[in-house]
Amino acid sequence: MLNELAVGNPYRCIFWSELKEILYYFYFQPEVLYRRMPCMAHTLQLVIKKVYVQHYEQVLAKTRRLVKKLRKSSEAVEKLITKCGKTVMTDNSTRWNSTFFMVSRLLDVKMCVNKILADMRIDSLTVAEWTKLEDMKALLGPFATHTDLLQTDAISLCYVLPSILDLECHLQQFTSATSLTRAMIIDIRHRFAQILDPFSTNFNPLPAAACFLDPNVGSVLLAPHMRALLDAAKLYIISQVPYLDASCRCQMLKGFLGLSVVYIGTALSKTECCYCCSQVVITI
Repeated sequence: MLNELAVGNPYRCIFWSELKEILYYFYFQPEVLYRRMPCMAHTLQLVIKKVYVQHYEQVLAKTRRLVKKLRKSSEAVEKLITKCGKTVMTDNSTRWNSTFFMVSRLLDVKMCVNKILADMRIDSLTVAEWTKLEDMKALLGPFATHTDLLQTDAISLCYVLPSILDLECHLQQFTSATSLTRAMIIDIRHRFAQILDPFSTNFNPLPAAACFLDPNVGSVLLAPHMRALLDAAKLYIISQVPYLDASCRCQMLKGFLGLSVVYIGTALSKTECCYCCSQVVITI
């Protein structure tokens, strides 16, 4: 957009009012700052819940019954603690990742559980069912990790986008259940469209801008396929420039536009120095 403005005149003067109009037209209507953002950790759990219900419902139902039998037996619990130092866990509908933790713990004490169940003359899971639980643990392990990361009070908004992209990468590399992972990627992109898709009607540039400004994670936006999101982040940052003082504003434009920017015009009076400069010269 800015390149088009400079066609035929590499020193085209752009007034701040004109730049605001460009930004308004491009992405950022006034209500963008008031757009509601969902809880990221909860949204991830909605993706996982859909997987539980549609793909692992039967094996999870049998696993829950088995865990309840073990926990009801004081003898079984005592043997598990004696041999493994831990016992099995139950899940519940209100605790995030509780189903994953239940499966993970059961797999950790698998050998002890099979022996105890044999002594109690209770049928254990089949080999195929144990294998399915192991696949589920491998598939959903990163989701549990990122859910724990995103729900902490100390985490910054800049980590939202890298977490989602990391999960997408994990799903693309998970070859054991291609149809399932493809469906999960589609679901993630749909639920997080307002963060991942700059052309979404409800797009919110704040997570992308926060990610770009953090040197620890900003590099994720430098990949070629992230160009649209990177441009959206830059444009949002530029849209906030008029609210900064003159020196910060100049450095912002130099850094994020990748252009040479200088202020021209008469010197500002003391009462004007906190407001927008009259114009800028942008050298393409």
